[in-house]
Amino acid sequence: MAEPAIIREKLQSFMERLSPGARAMLARRMVDDPVPAKVSQPLLRERPEPARAPQVEPPRQEPGRADSAALFDAKAAVFAPFLPHIIDERLSVRLPGWIERASLDSIWTFACRELLPADLGIWAEPRPTDFGPATRDSLTTQLRRALFLALGERDRASDDDPRARQRLISRLGGDIAYADFADLRRLLGREADLRRLATRMPAALSGGDVSDRLVIECVVEYLAGNAADADLVAAGLANRVGSTSTLAAVAIALAPSSDPADIRRSAGRVFVDAALSMAERQTIRCRDAGRPNGLGEGIKRFHEAVRGLITSIDINDDPTWRQRLAAIRRTFSETVSAEIERLVPSLRRAFHIEAGRAPADSDAAEAAYLAAVYGNARAYRDSLAVNELLSRLRPVVDHAVQVYADDLGHRLRGGGDDRQAAVSVFEHFLAVAAHVNGEDYASYLRRASASAQGAGDRKAPPQK
Repeated sequence: MAEPAIIREKLQSFMERLSPGARAMLARRMVDDPVPAKVSQPLLRERPEPARAPQVEPPRQEPGRADSAALFDAKAAVFAPFLPHIIDERLSVRLPGWIERASLDSIWTFACRELLPADLGIWAEPRPTDFGPATRDSLTTQLRRALFLALGERDRASDDDPRARQRLISRLGGDIAYADFADLRRLLGREADLRRLATRMPAALSGGDVSDRLVIECVVEYLAGNAADADLVAAGLANRVGSTSTLAAVAIALAPSSDPADIRRSAGRVFVDAALSMAERQTIRCRDAGRPNGLGEGIKRFHEAVRGLITSIDINDDPTWRQRLAAIRRTFSETVSAEIERLVPSLRRAFHIEAGRAPADSDAAEAAYLAAVYGNARAYRDSLAVNELLSRLRPVVDHAVQVYADDLGHRLRGGGDDRQAAVSVFEHFLAVAAHVNGEDYASYLRRASASAQGAGDRKAPPQK
């Protein structure tokens, strides 16, 4: 016969997979001892009742009031205190203190469906209510307290049971979601102190000597008495600052010197990690944004993020930071290279006029966008790994631009459909020329086109 411990383990695993209602029904049946008492009774005692939020009855909507009632998004309200630490991107190296929005979704779903269905189930989705602000705040506080109390109890119950811990991690959404849950608990416990620190800092953290000095003073003073919060402070600061140079300045202030080895041994290391994470976030945004959503400007922002860090700290002397920066540069450069490779074919689609038919406006706009990517890649090539590609493409691109400049100028001096087609795409071509060869060259082409159109007007037959 199977040992009671084996029966108990199988029964507990089976109950974990049941819905809350089915689990309660089975528990009532087990009280009548359908299995040996030494198995059933300890199992029931070890399953504490989940924490329950104080009940707040949903308001009864009056006829005709539902449409005018304000939507109450309980999930957004419960997680509102963590907003300065929430990000949308998934990084290759997780930064403690940054919470993925996807983790909040999976934690909330788990809580509404399994953990506290009676209290949170009705608030799983935004719904119209007639609550006043005070009632909403009270309900939000109750739901937040119940959520983290229940999650904490479930987590503690799995401390000595690796299988139960793995089941909890799986239901929360994976290892990253579980790590984010741990950070949420830390942030909740330190919310008041971190809020006071945020209010002491300048409202606009745009970088610069004055702003950086104020930030450094506040952070150094805070961490002197709360050293364990360094990663939370770095993550929150990284979501507010406009430049990685501010994070680098704080890292240096927390270390004996600006030497990377000293920074690595100090609390300043988490601020360097945060600066690298800022650069990686820019990489992910540009990769996922799609065309044409600002990759040209994204190159400039990526360059500023990288330069702001490496001009303050020589991270090449630290192997870990050097390898991570190289990986970020490589990933971003691959995104840029894929777009640059498409420039020459796009120029033909956008500006090759055949039989008086004008190319599509979308093709001309795409050529201008790709030219902007190409131009910014050349301007900020020091922060990228595209030198070989740019050296190979530059003569080809320059030749193509010159060919289409001559062709469009010739058609502008002519007449008929060819001239109208050239006029329709010429503004886009000027944008391409400006990105490839500079504004002076584009101004020269604009003057030449005005002269060519004037000559064309003189050649045109008089209207009858």
